[in-house]
Amino acid sequence: MGEVVNGLAQSNYTSVLGILPFGTGNDFARCLGIGTDWQKALDVLFEGTTRRVDVGHALFEETGARHLFINVAGCGFDALVAQRVNDFRFHRLWRHVRGVPAYLSAVGQELLKLRAVDLSLECDGEVIQQRAMLCAVANATSYGGGMLVAPDAKFDDGEFDICLIKEAGQMEFLRAFPRVFKGTHTSHPKVQMLRGREISLRSEPPLPVLIDGEVRGNTPVRFWLEPRILKVQAPCAG
Repeated sequence: MGEVVNGLAQSNYTSVLGILPFGTGNDFARCLGIGTDWQKALDVLFEGTTRRVDVGHALFEETGARHLFINVAGCGFDALVAQRVNDFRFHRLWRHVRGVPAYLSAVGQELLKLRAVDLSLECDGEVIQQRAMLCAVANATSYGGGMLVAPDAKFDDGEFDICLIKEAGQMEFLRAFPRVFKGTHTSHPKVQMLRGREISLRSEPPLPVLIDGEVRGNTPVRFWLEPRILKVQAPCAG
C-alpha cells in the first residue's frame, strides 16, 4: 500500500486508492472501516464512496531520500519489531506467521535487546529531549495488526498524533505493553501523547525508521503532512 501511495503521488493523486486486506497487519484497512474481510473489500471497491485522507512525508536528512505514508511512521522499538516481522518471510520457521501472532513473536524476541536511546523530538517548534524506547508518528490509529498506538488519530484532520514512550525497564515495558491493544496505554506515566503538523526526530545512536510497515532509513528524519490530498475508496456511511 505504501508503494502504491508513493506511485500515486507521481501522477498528482489523480487516481483513487482501493485496498484489498491481504497484508500482514491490514491496519489502515481496519481504520478505514474495511477490516480484513476480502468480500467486503471487493464490495467497497465497486460500491463504496470516495474519501480524502492526509498523506505524510518522511525526509531522511543524511541521504535525502523521501517516502510518503498514510498510516504510521516510527523509530525505535516498533521499527525493530517490524524489521523482524519482515524478516520472518525468509525464515523457514516463521514465514507462515501473520497478523498479531507475528508481531507478538517479534516483540518477544526484540524485548531481550530492549534499550532506551537519547531522543530529540521537535514538534511544531517545541523541542523535547528524552531517553525513550520509541516514538510513533501516526496519521491513523493503529499498526502491528491492531496495536492502537494513537487511538484518537484521524487520517483527515491535518495533524499527526505522536506517541512517545519514555525509558522503562524490560519488565515494566512488558507489563504495560498489552494496554496498546485497547489504546489505554496513553494514560501510562511513561507515555506522552502530542499532536503536530511538522515533526523532526534525532537520536543517539541513530535508529531505524519505520514507514508504513517497512524500514526505510535511519534518524535523523523529518515528517510533515499534505492534508486531504489522497482519494481512497471507503465504505459508505451507515
